[in-house]
Order: sequence, then C-alpha cells, then structure tokens
Amino acid sequence: MAAFNFDPALLVWYENMGENKGRVLIVDDDTNLLEVLKLRLQFYGYDTRVSSSPNEALRKIDKEPFDLMVIDLMLPEMNGIELMEEVFLKLGFQMPVIILTAYGTIELAVEAIQRGAYSFLTKPFENHDLKLHIEKALEKTRLSSQIKNLHEILRQRSSGLNLVGKSSSFQRVLKEVSGVAPTTSTVLLTGETGTGKELIAQTIHSLSDRFNKPFVPINCGAIPETLLESELFGHTKGAFTGAIRAKQGLFERANNGTIFLDEIGEAPQSVQVKLLRAIETKEIIALGSTVTQKVNVRIITATNKDLQAEVEKGDFRKDLYFRINVIPIRIPPIRERIEDIPLLTQYFLSKFQDDPKDGFKGVLPSTMSQMLKYDWPGNIRELENRLERAIILSKGSVITPGDIFPDHFQAPKEGSDDESELDGIADYSAAKANFEKRYLVTLMQTCQGNISKVARIAGRHRPEIYKMMKRYQIDPKDYKPSD
Repeated sequence: MAAFNFDPALLVWYENMGENKGRVLIVDDDTNLLEVLKLRLQFYGYDTRVSSSPNEALRKIDKEPFDLMVIDLMLPEMNGIELMEEVFLKLGFQMPVIILTAYGTIELAVEAIQRGAYSFLTKPFENHDLKLHIEKALEKTRLSSQIKNLHEILRQRSSGLNLVGKSSSFQRVLKEVSGVAPTTSTVLLTGETGTGKELIAQTIHSLSDRFNKPFVPINCGAIPETLLESELFGHTKGAFTGAIRAKQGLFERANNGTIFLDEIGEAPQSVQVKLLRAIETKEIIALGSTVTQKVNVRIITATNKDLQAEVEKGDFRKDLYFRINVIPIRIPPIRERIEDIPLLTQYFLSKFQDDPKDGFKGVLPSTMSQMLKYDWPGNIRELENRLERAIILSKGSVITPGDIFPDHFQAPKEGSDDESELDGIADYSAAKANFEKRYLVTLMQTCQGNISKVARIAGRHRPEIYKMMKRYQIDPKDYKPSD
C-alpha cells in the first residue's frame, strides 16, 4: 500500500475552515497581487475584500465595516498615507492599518508608522509575516473591544461604577480586571492612597458570576485590633465582655459573594493567622465558638504598603502574603495617567452640578494647565475633593487656578530652585514625553477637541498632531463640549 504523505497545509486549512477571524480590506493597484493575497488570507480564515484604488476602498468602507486594512504605499489618486488619514478621519483610530512598501520607500513607511499605521511590510514578503502582523493588529483591536464591553456590562449591572480614563496605564488595569473577574482567584490590589482600589474591587465583583451576591468591604486599618476579629468572623453571645448577643461576621455576610479586605497590611498578626486559615480552608470560626462554618467567598485584598518589605521586617506573615498575592494588580497614581485628568475633571464637574439651571461651571485653560503640573499626592480622591470644594466656593462662572489651589496649598511653581522638587525627576526621554502629553492635553482642553485649532496654535501640521494623539491615546471627542 502506498504511504500517505501528510501535508501540514491541509491541517491549517481544516482548522480555519468555517472560521471568520476578521474582515480585512486590501488596497493595491497590482491586481495579480490582490488576488494572491485575497486567496492566502481566506485560506488563513479571514473574510477578505480587495480594492485596486483608494476611492473604491473609501466607498467600501462606507458600505460595510472592516477590522483591518492592508494598504500599498504607492497608489493612484492618493498615496497610502493619504488614504490612511482619510480612513482615520472617517473612523478615528479604531481600525489598524498595515502599510505595504517597496525597498525604495522605507522612509515613507516609517513616516506612515509615525502618523498612525500599525506596522509596515517590505515587498516581497513572506505570507507568514503578513499573517503574524494581522494577528497582532487584530489582537490589539480585540482588547479595545473588550474594554468597551466591560464598560457596557458595568453600565447594565451597576450604574454607580464609573471607570474614567483612556491612558495606557489605566487600560492595562482594565485588561487585567476583565481577565481575572470571571475566575475565583484571590486578588491583591496595590497602589497609593486615593487611586481607586475599592472601585476596582467592586468592578471585579460586578463583572464576575457573583455580581448579584453581596460585596462586603472592610478597612482593616480603621477597626481596633480587639474588634477586627469579631467584625470579620463574628462572635457568640458572652464571647467577651459586652457581647450580649451573637453577631454575624462579614465573611458569613459575604457568603457566595465577595469580601474586600482594604488595607490588609494594617491587620494585626493575631488576625493574619485566622485570615490565612479562612483563605486556605474556606472555613471560619466565630469568636467564642469551636464550631467551624464553611463559606464560599471570593477574596479581594488591597494595600498602599509594600507588603514584601513588610514581610522582610516581620510585620506581615510570609505565608499570608503568598496566599493573597495570587493575582496582583497595581493601580497607577494619577501622575502616571495625566492624560486622564481632563476626563476625570469633566466627570466630577458633571457629578457635582446636577442642575444646569444654576449655570454649569467649567475650568479655565490656565486652571487645567496647573492641574496637569500638580503632583496629586492624594490622587483621584484629592482631585474629586478639590473640584467639589471649588464648585461650591468659586464665585464666577469658571473655576480659576486659585479655586483649585488656594493660597494655603499652592500648586508647584515652575523653575523652583528647591532641590526637594527635583526628587523623582525622570530621564530626558521620559520628561520630554511627559511634557508632550501635558501640552497636547492642555491644547485639546483649550480648543475643545478642534484639531485644526490645536495644529494652528502648536505651529504643527495636522498629521503631526494625529501622530501625537495616536502615541498618547488621546481622543479629540473626549474634549468636545457636551450637548
């Protein structure tokens, strides 16, 4: 009997058969290449369309949605960069673009990347390379879609949760949250005071299968040591002086739901031992009792301390640290997400001004400029408090820098010779990027998202502004006046 020669390509075809991995539009004036690429991408499982001219491609975009475009750099009517920018004007930056280029146009291809293209390939290229570029680009798009879905689920399940921010550092947090929420794993949230750790804990609970069960928070540092054990695990009647009746603990109250142990680093050693047992065995014993009780509880913890350093000092149990540090998520301070400050400001202004008849107050560009320069040691909580106070105490129709930063607590001054203000300054590249972010956000705020005005004030061409917007994930729609 003749041997059967196995062709690996058949397996690829079989695996992709019937699967639509995404809709791709290829634009190239070489009709032979178009046909080859179309067949190849269909073979890989992509729903593929082709166009031999930019105008035809723009008409196709108007008629049906696409997940990705592959554009040749040298085209009739307009070049690939110009077509890409026309697409961005129609759709924003939602759709990734891969540029195809010949050897002699590498500099133009690099320019395309700077103006917002996802990547470029030099002709001739291997089919596998194109497949890899498309897979990575669509994965990035899927992440953005997941974040949108996350917001929609939260809107449906809990109108009180408002996750505001489009910075890359905050998007990273949302990606981690969406990944861990469906599991039962223990989560450790770390971050400075006021960064919104409890809000993130509530979000994880709301996105989980336990969303319609109790979410029970407790601040371990706000309750005296003598009472914390009783609060967590409950007590029997007569367990201690003053225990005139039995009391249900928070673990029992959170059964089938989620318990949030805020400031876990403040828990005394005596309570840490019992927390470790509860996490390991899913059993609790009320104070004054010898009877164990099973509980089905998702545990989320949070701290503003360096728990590893606390372990080394002997102030936090190593075994408990490893038990709660299964899924660590770091919440960035506001100084690492300054491009979110205008969005947060807009949200809090709307929150504190319910009645438009009273005259809606906004912030002056100079106020926003000072807010972007300020270090915000109290993070989002401080920003919220300062805006609420400014709205109440400001006398005009706009909020001035003095309303946000009164004389007794001035915003940092530029050009100060105080060496203490130099602590923590980043290297030149990071400082330059930080300035660019602040500068563009301030211009967007001042020009209310009008890119032409921003470009005119900055003395730059519109494509350069688009490039900066892409780099720092700034969306002009976030700065346009609300209807």
